[in-house]
Amino acid sequence: MLVRKKAHYSKLQLHHDVADPLLSVVGTLFAVLLGFMVANAMTRFEEARSTVQQEASAVGNIYRTSMGLPSPEREKLQKACDTYVNVVIDEEWPLLSQKKTSNAAWQSLWRHLEPDCQSRRQQ
Repeated sequence: MLVRKKAHYSKLQLHHDVADPLLSVVGTLFAVLLGFMVANAMTRFEEARSTVQQEASAVGNIYRTSMGLPSPEREKLQKACDTYVNVVIDEEWPLLSQKKTSNAAWQSLWRHLEPDCQSRRQQ
């Protein structure tokens, strides 16, 4: 709009034969670049989705496998899984949107399981 106010139409029309093909090339390059950006974003989204599905499947497998354990161990492992999932959803995911990570999920998991691990090492 600024150029349109400063330059008269007759002056712009003189350069139309040169500007039209250049604008066409610039527009095409912009479209190709935008296409690559969208494709990259979709690839990253699919990778993140796949990672979430794998992690959820792993936690679900641990939870279901724990049902074959005796009551105290089963309850401890299931509580560790529940705590881990809640911490990931409530704390880890909001931090990931800021490109940060948190060790709170791993710490919550080991907090529940570590006493058993240490007692088994001593035996």
